Amino acid sequence: MNKHRGMSKQNRKKQQTIPLHTAELAGSPGFRIEYFDMSTEELHDPAHEAHRDDHYVFYVQHQGFCEVMIDFERMRLEGTGAGYICPGQIHQYIGRNSSGWFVAADASVLNNQTRSLLEHGRPACQYVRLEENSQLMQCASLLLNEFQQSATHPLQMSTQLSLLQAFTGMLAAAVDNAWMGNNNRQAGRTDTLVQEFRKLVKAHFLMARSAGQYALMLNISTSYLNEIVKLHTGFTASYWIQQEIFLEARRLLVHTDLTAKEIAYRTGYDDPTYFSRLFKKVTGSSPLDFRIMHLDLSNQNR
Repeated sequence: MNKHRGMSKQNRKKQQTIPLHTAELAGSPGFRIEYFDMSTEELHDPAHEAHRDDHYVFYVQHQGFCEVMIDFERMRLEGTGAGYICPGQIHQYIGRNSSGWFVAADASVLNNQTRSLLEHGRPACQYVRLEENSQLMQCASLLLNEFQQSATHPLQMSTQLSLLQAFTGMLAAAVDNAWMGNNNRQAGRTDTLVQEFRKLVKAHFLMARSAGQYALMLNISTSYLNEIVKLHTGFTASYWIQQEIFLEARRLLVHTDLTAKEIAYRTGYDDPTYFSRLFKKVTGSSPLDFRIMHLDLSNQNR
């Protein structure tokens, strides 16, 4: 039984915000690599509770399995593979018994095309299974081996950065190719526009809430934006804006103690009743029912 379940609300500190980890890259050149052996770590380690990061997290798994919840999507990677978590995504480990490497990287050290591919990807496709001798794993091995060497010459740091960019680029391409294969998606100019739209929504959804605002940012008409977004995703631009808003609302319901009324105001709704009604329409349950359904997930962070 979860030892926190019986803890009264009065006995625990009220949590107003979702934990944001920002110190991992302190004193680094913008990236850091470390070995992990999850078979010997405890799931209740505070570092593994639900949280956001202000940087990318890449992982290379050599063996075992890892099950992680990323923004309410449960993903399980078995055997050899690699994956990533974007800045701002709430994640926590559900189960694991694996070993490999974590790579923390600031967005500034990745090239723009890689970031675009990673941020456009769907949550259900943030990892790939790999053969041990695949080119991506070989690149990862070069990066890890180089990072373990003391950087005594400026060119060594440059080499590490180049290998990091090669590895992250290859991973982004592999994930994107897997998604294209599953969805018969064709790359092109409109695809680039849709990627940019999705990127803008993630950055501005609390302030820019209409398709027209994003069309203006992209210098295209609202009708054309809706046309290409629906062509590539099956949904309108307004749908994706609303999904991002209510993803944040679900995060706040599960990972903070804010009331539904407080969350309504925080996500830009002046009428809490309307917010609750719209929340139920989007998610299929009321804010209170959603919080209750995810009580176990919420209690892991208390």
